[in-house]
Amino acid sequence: MTLFFKVKSVCVLLLTKTTLLMFAVAPLAISHGEEKTANINADAADIPKQRQADAIAEDKSPLGYWGQDPDKYTGWKSHSNRLIPVYAYGTRDAGAGVDVNSYFGDNSPYRSEQKVQNLYGNLPEKTVNPHAVWMDQTNLFDMQKAAAAAGKKYIFLVVFDGMDWQTIRAAAIWNQKKISYTEGRGEGTHFQSYNAQNTAQFGFMVTSAHNEGSDVDVNSQTVKNPGGTIRGGYDAGSAGDSPWAVAPDSGYLIAQPGEGHPKHAYTDSSSSATSMTAGIKTFNGGINVDAVGGQVPTIAHLLQEQGWRVGAVSSVPISHATPAAAYAHNVSRDDYQDLTRDMLGLTSISHPSTPLVGLDVLGAVRGRQPPAVASERQRKTFDECGRCRHRTELARAVGVAVGREHGRVAQAQQARAEQAEGVVVEAHHVH
Repeated sequence: MTLFFKVKSVCVLLLTKTTLLMFAVAPLAISHGEEKTANINADAADIPKQRQADAIAEDKSPLGYWGQDPDKYTGWKSHSNRLIPVYAYGTRDAGAGVDVNSYFGDNSPYRSEQKVQNLYGNLPEKTVNPHAVWMDQTNLFDMQKAAAAAGKKYIFLVVFDGMDWQTIRAAAIWNQKKISYTEGRGEGTHFQSYNAQNTAQFGFMVTSAHNEGSDVDVNSQTVKNPGGTIRGGYDAGSAGDSPWAVAPDSGYLIAQPGEGHPKHAYTDSSSSATSMTAGIKTFNGGINVDAVGGQVPTIAHLLQEQGWRVGAVSSVPISHATPAAAYAHNVSRDDYQDLTRDMLGLTSISHPSTPLVGLDVLGAVRGRQPPAVASERQRKTFDECGRCRHRTELARAVGVAVGREHGRVAQAQQARAEQAEGVVVEAHHVH
């Protein structure tokens, strides 16, 4: 089974030697500038929560800031073009394509003009780098595909939204009540310390989109201006050569570079997730379509065709960009209704005649309101979908999908029971 998780809290999984687990963390913003330390009272109830509340209320904090202005705590509220940590388990010495080092260090795709050309469809300025060690987030797709081919039985991709290297270290400092590292993987949280029987690895990746500024037509599922207005790329001279490096040009990270530095698009959730699930770079706003709107299969589609059970579990509505990118196709991340229909195996604007099979497992926290910081277009889409004529059909489809999976499980259990005489069956549980 392959499962795609989007979580905002700790996820605990039981692993075996036949399991591949990858953590990818996507930042909502990056803390820059001079590092400052606060006194930590181990006996206090919840100091981090209070410090956060104070910083938001005052929009300023002695502990740090998000963005470029030290006097403004919430200068940035979205993604950036920063290098992002990757934590992998079950990959070390697992073979070419599965091992993180197939794409990291000397094997970085950013050392090769041809590989960079293949990623972006052009050669972005100052992006090819002979000293690059960073992987690309499309390599997470490559790792999953290679893991399946190598015989891994379970594949998990866990995406922590809004958590970058600095955020992880902040949590580690609080847990340990000390600063135990200033670079690298570090320790202080469970997933940092867990070595998965010496198969754990650490790396970091570029998340830049193919482009920003694509104008799309949802009804025809077309891109009106392929290539958009800002093309992607990664300049280490502007952004830094590691997640813990202070960017020489912090404006570059949000496509506002200083003089003499290139302007590269930074990702959004849909483009980022598409890279990890479908192995391509696409425009911001697109879900599993390429830069011109062509549909691309995800790892879930490919493995489902081979008989795997596939699923997505999220702490946000299933139609949001990250969980939807596990399976759906759409030129717009805001088309919540049709993204959901793809995931459920119903006809949609993207698959009007022959629907996708549908995910075998689909789960999320149920919400009744649109996100508090949603754009006006997203809120309108949410409201329209909430009143749409397909509500009953969608609800019925959920029941059908669940019933279908129960039927498969029952058939599988019966088959195993018939063949289990003298055979030990190993059960794996995911929590």
